Amino acid sequence: KKAYNKESDDMTDKEMILDLEMSVKKLNETGEVLEQFRNNKDKDMVVWVEPPEERKKEQFLKIFMQPMYPEKIIEEKLSPKLENMILTSATLSSGKKDFKFFKNKIGNIEADELILASPFNYAKNCLIYLPKNVRDPATEPDEYHDDISKLIPMLLALTEGNAFVLFTSFKSLQTVYDAIADTSDYPIFSQKEMGAEKAKAEFLATDNSVLFGVSTFWQGIDIKGDKLKSVIITKLPFQPPNEPVLEARMEEIKKKNGNPFGEMQLPQAILTLKQGFGRLIRSKTDTGIVSILDPRIQTKNYGKQVLDALPPAKRVYSLRDLKIEYKNL
Repeated sequence: KKAYNKESDDMTDKEMILDLEMSVKKLNETGEVLEQFRNNKDKDMVVWVEPPEERKKEQFLKIFMQPMYPEKIIEEKLSPKLENMILTSATLSSGKKDFKFFKNKIGNIEADELILASPFNYAKNCLIYLPKNVRDPATEPDEYHDDISKLIPMLLALTEGNAFVLFTSFKSLQTVYDAIADTSDYPIFSQKEMGAEKAKAEFLATDNSVLFGVSTFWQGIDIKGDKLKSVIITKLPFQPPNEPVLEARMEEIKKKNGNPFGEMQLPQAILTLKQGFGRLIRSKTDTGIVSILDPRIQTKNYGKQVLDALPPAKRVYSLRDLKIEYKNL
């Protein structure tokens, strides 16, 4: 055995002591987290376990702890320390002049509200395509995937590729990719197969290409000009009701006789949809098509609320009319 002296002049000794101290600190922190996870007594803390991801070749279970109400942290820890805050984004409102959902997420702080008109001429430069003959993904998922697998190639032909196809799950992405990739007239790059960064790089480097993506590509991607002429949204982006934090918050809303769908799932889906829509028009000269292939936006009673929250682009309901209108953009 060798004793290491923290005060030693030997650099090897000092480095070893530093490494040991860091290891002990990490072990203590891990122990505290595991103990808190095992004996969680905080009703506002959601805890859960997820299996390893096969896609990432992970080997270990993952444990998670997340506050059910992060707005309480903002309200108690952040707001009192700031004299003023400016919160700005293109997707804060889930309806016309409606900040209720966002304000609830940050603790319902008192604030002056302002919605400014977009500098982009959506009515002139953008089309929303809403097909009528797609079956319901919630009740007929296989038939729905058959329908969109036939429709997507026709939409890609209209813009000669240059498209994002946005999915809400890797499973749905893979189903459509398997159905059309081998026969597509345009190169298709899949986030599931390549990862987000490589798929984006290949898309940008390849003429008339198509990118199949999930949540990564619904927001934060800025591609101007003719490289992106079409954004195809396959399904309304409702969060899965079994997502742990969402499930916990929905249970709390139910206990208060509220409406979890209307108060949580729908406004969040609207915000996410607006973000996906926003991938297309990134400058005053951009033009193109946003296609929403989920028929529920036309058949469900919440559909009007969803559509009213989108930019005022011209709506088109048939491929024939879409081809005519697209030529006039």
